[in-house]
Amino acid sequence: MAVQVDTLTSANGLISLLDEEERELQFYGLTQLNAVSDRFWTEISDAISKIEILYEDESFEHRKLAALVASKIYFHLGEFDDALTFALGAGDLFNLTETSAYVQTVVNHAIDKYISLRSGSDDETKISPIDARLEEVVERMFARCFETKDYGQ
Repeated sequence: MAVQVDTLTSANGLISLLDEEERELQFYGLTQLNAVSDRFWTEISDAISKIEILYEDESFEHRKLAALVASKIYFHLGEFDDALTFALGAGDLFNLTETSAYVQTVVNHAIDKYISLRSGSDDETKISPIDARLEEVVERMFARCFETKDYGQ
């Protein structure tokens, strides 16, 4: 039973599903919010703390989806560090083959952050440890570029 996302005029009903006790309703709400996040990001941003709570709940089996939705909302808010952090939390749900402005922006931010950390430009005296998830995203991006022979990023 999928919501016709094209006919929605508000995301408030979907957001209210995040308050339900049943995990399946929360999952359904997140799935639908993910589908409409580009249209209703302003409404969803008011509920970002609810989404973050679901991501932080280690017993919630759809944590990666919560991270993906949070990442998209932070992207729309212009909070690219937070968007990257949550994209890393989304793991394989963060689809590098998608050609959206969201994915391109977050990947560019990831590469910039990786270069900055790798070169030690944050502090000349020590090199910061690099999050393994960040390395994985950069490596996945390079692998995708090699596969598609797209060498200009």
